[in-house]
Amino acid sequence: MKHFFTLLFVFSLNVVMAQQWFYEYLCDDYEDVLFYHGDNSAEYDYAAGCYVNKILDECYPIAASFDDNGICEDKVFELGGVNSMFSSVLGLGDGNAFVVAACGDSDTTVLNNRLWFAIIDPNMEVVKEKSVCIEEPYVEFSTIAHGLINNDNEIVFVTRVTDEFTQNSYKHYDYVFFKFDFACNLLKQSYLINPTMKSDVTDFVEVANTGCYAVFGDGMDETGMQNVNYIDSDFNHISMVFLEDVNSYPDLILPIRVSVDSWKNEDYFIMSAQTSKTTGVNFWRPIIVKMDKDMNIIDELSLERLDTTDYVSQFRSLSYSDKDKFYVSTHWDNGVANTSTIYLINDKLELLGRKTIGFDENYYGFHSHSTSDGDCFSQGVIRNDNHARTVFYRIKSNDFEMETDVTDEDDVDFDCYPNPVSSVLNIDVDSYLNKKSHIVFVDMLGRRYLDKEVFLDGNVLKVDVSSLDPGTYHYTIIIDDKNVVKNKFVKQ
Repeated sequence: MKHFFTLLFVFSLNVVMAQQWFYEYLCDDYEDVLFYHGDNSAEYDYAAGCYVNKILDECYPIAASFDDNGICEDKVFELGGVNSMFSSVLGLGDGNAFVVAACGDSDTTVLNNRLWFAIIDPNMEVVKEKSVCIEEPYVEFSTIAHGLINNDNEIVFVTRVTDEFTQNSYKHYDYVFFKFDFACNLLKQSYLINPTMKSDVTDFVEVANTGCYAVFGDGMDETGMQNVNYIDSDFNHISMVFLEDVNSYPDLILPIRVSVDSWKNEDYFIMSAQTSKTTGVNFWRPIIVKMDKDMNIIDELSLERLDTTDYVSQFRSLSYSDKDKFYVSTHWDNGVANTSTIYLINDKLELLGRKTIGFDENYYGFHSHSTSDGDCFSQGVIRNDNHARTVFYRIKSNDFEMETDVTDEDDVDFDCYPNPVSSVLNIDVDSYLNKKSHIVFVDMLGRRYLDKEVFLDGNVLKVDVSSLDPGTYHYTIIIDDKNVVKNKFVKQ
């Protein structure tokens, strides 16, 4: 079942972009192939999801691997039933990957009552495997699982379980945790009654220097409030902390699709999420938040664009490329044609660069992760006329460039006022009188809003900013081929 081929595209949007490899997994009209999950293992990138035969109403797990040159191996796994799919994939760092599949019995009406764990190699061969059946009173495993390698070099997974009452009421879900060694031996299995009612897990990380875990999710409280559950190393519940604070979020509510990747600093962690606004034109927008372990907000960066609505990738949107830089993947949905934008950001929540790829059809971002050499591997699905096919693309780390570099090169103090400003911005240029210069305005996403030549006559440069959209901007003044940058200003 090789539906895979490779295309090389050059996309041109607002700026000329470098060539990028773009992979489209083609399939027949009666098939849907959806790769939801992915991860990196040494020189290989893995993707996993489900193959759907719409005529036979059958669903099977499917996985694919990509080497550094973009060569793909893929396989559909038949696991003794016709109702199964991969719910997670975790790179082991040696070229192999650990996969989890939620499986039903031969009757498609039977729930996912079995999990299949396996180590697979890049050629899609099974190295080791283990099947685990659900325990009473539970009847179904979730189709989404999250895994990690802990500080003890053990493989740990968590997923959601439901009982018959939950199946009818949708009011309560519990957890089950699994711990494996690297030979796929099951070391521990532990069910946990969830104190927060709804446990749709969106990420699962080990908290730095604590030995405990944090479980993030959507709508985890029965009231709809978001929270995080802290779990000890033996999978006992420690505490619950609300993620949403109405005082901290004056105009933002209900962060969903939370993605953390890893908790690298004991004092804080960084998450990407989708938030909704109580005011303004765009209801939904992506946000990057730095928080402490009590869920207090330290800093935030909004990726909102005033002319559209963006969404973070559904299953994983944040991935660290090194210890202090990470990627965040988003997509824009207008119902006809979409774009996918990936941002490069550091731990100070400074935007380092971005890359945008356009699609002629409806594109929905599912997942992105960092490769072994720090590039970004992203995947999503194109839907057209009730038909779905997955696309993959890999962006080199050095392709993430700001449209305008904003750097301090001279120690010159240019005051600007008023700040915030509504109409005319005054920039004090006292020491640079009577010089021809360029002034550039760039927003927080690196988009250039103004670039014009000016002749400084007097000690104040006046710039009409009334036409700018509200938001935060950097201004750059280029004098004698040198960039002189003052702090950002806010347009009311």
